[in-house]
Amino acid sequence: MRNPTFAALVALAALAAAPLDALAQQDSSEPVWRDGAGADEVPESDESDESDEDESSLTPPSALELRVWGGGSDLAGFADGEPSARRGLYSRLRLRYADTFGALTVAAETDLASGLLLGDDPVAIPDAARTRATPGRVQDDLFGAAFDPRELYVGYRTPVGLVRAGLQSSHWGLGLLANSGRSDEDQLFNQRFGGDRSFRALFATTPFAPLGGALAENLFVVLGADVVFRDDLADLTAGDRALQGLLSVAWREGDSLLGGYMAYRDQRDRDGDHLSVLAIDAAATHSFDIADGAVVIDLGAEVAGFFAETDRVLARQTAEPVSVVAAGGAIEASALHRATEIGLHLDAGFATGDADPDDDTIYRFRFDPNYKVGLILFDHYIPAITRLAHQRAVDPDNLGQPPKGADGLISDGTVENALYLNPQLTFGAPDGLLTGIGALIAWSEQPLADPYNSFEGGGEPVGPRGAPASRELGFEVDVSAQMLIHLPASLDLQLKGEYAILFPGAALEDALGSGAPPQNLVRGRVALLW
Repeated sequence: MRNPTFAALVALAALAAAPLDALAQQDSSEPVWRDGAGADEVPESDESDESDEDESSLTPPSALELRVWGGGSDLAGFADGEPSARRGLYSRLRLRYADTFGALTVAAETDLASGLLLGDDPVAIPDAARTRATPGRVQDDLFGAAFDPRELYVGYRTPVGLVRAGLQSSHWGLGLLANSGRSDEDQLFNQRFGGDRSFRALFATTPFAPLGGALAENLFVVLGADVVFRDDLADLTAGDRALQGLLSVAWREGDSLLGGYMAYRDQRDRDGDHLSVLAIDAAATHSFDIADGAVVIDLGAEVAGFFAETDRVLARQTAEPVSVVAAGGAIEASALHRATEIGLHLDAGFATGDADPDDDTIYRFRFDPNYKVGLILFDHYIPAITRLAHQRAVDPDNLGQPPKGADGLISDGTVENALYLNPQLTFGAPDGLLTGIGALIAWSEQPLADPYNSFEGGGEPVGPRGAPASRELGFEVDVSAQMLIHLPASLDLQLKGEYAILFPGAALEDALGSGAPPQNLVRGRVALLW
């Protein structure tokens, strides 16, 4: 019997993610591994040839980043055939060249040997559900594992603005929707992998600069056109065809940013399904000192929403394309006391859920999978639950004919249908020894219900393990420590260790009210940076 609640739910994973590539402009002369958060949203102010030469002399034109990490976990394996314990050793080699020659900029970047070297096989999921923000085996995929091109472009600074064309990574604001997946050594917990990339032509200018004044000289307008190469919604090499146009308006001065963008995407999937999306995103960041410079404050916020229509799934009653209306937001705030190197950090966010999966509008929102919150719940535990739901959906003994778009039910490590708070306490500095502890408290925005269990229960929302649907996702404690060691020949060695334990909440109880057991993760990382 076909489960009627699936008719709207099966598109959530693929649609609500829509990581539309808002313009991300990085300083091409800066090595990737030294990019800070918020460094690549919009271009820096137009500069003379002389200042360009001075800037390029301060940073090397090429960079190399070798990362190796491994660890083990006793994370949930709900679906049949999934192991409950995994061990693995992973690697990624990233090469970059970027330099300026007067008004001309050239840049190239690629990842090599990215993925699992030794250990347990990654969890098998349909290719259409993969975001490529989690590593697979190196030999599995030429574009994305053994060889994964990230950037290859040229830029030219004209008297009226910057022109850039070629393969470019994309990042906007905090990375809620468009996220380049760049490693950030300042990020103490978790790590990024993959990233959004497009063949892009863009023009960036400061149209009001002739008027003079700080506001006019730092107000950027950017127009862009993309053929999406790879993000978590489309993969050109697999046959998806996604075209999009971009308009971004932003004010930037120093570390402060205030701006927004609109992006429209028209996509034809490899199987012929169609998707059209309009995304609107606003972001702001600001840094300042207080107490005569003794304390540094960093603030950031981003809110995004989109409006979409697709025939990836059809409305249950009318067999017509469904609409998607969803929104999400995040806030990041931190304070660092310079003398003691004690830092306080708070992440908070929300992603809308869908209270009525049987209508013809979907309201669930997903962050870009490279926007990391905690170590276990959103990265591993929730995805395991969605894989179980998918397994039940495609089992002919349960539903007969699988509903169209059932693969979209799978989450590949994203924040979705959630409200969360993630306070952190850190000691030290990224340029030496940095340690920290964090707590993640999360609820679902709408009660967490399993479609098949709910159908079997007569339509009342039932959780993934059989308890009545609840909003309490759980409580997680994360601990991390990293050390950066400066070596000769401009080499840096970074060592990092992470441990996390998750205590699942009432939403993960079974039919008898017994809670799910705690889940553990241990991970170590080594990076060589040049």
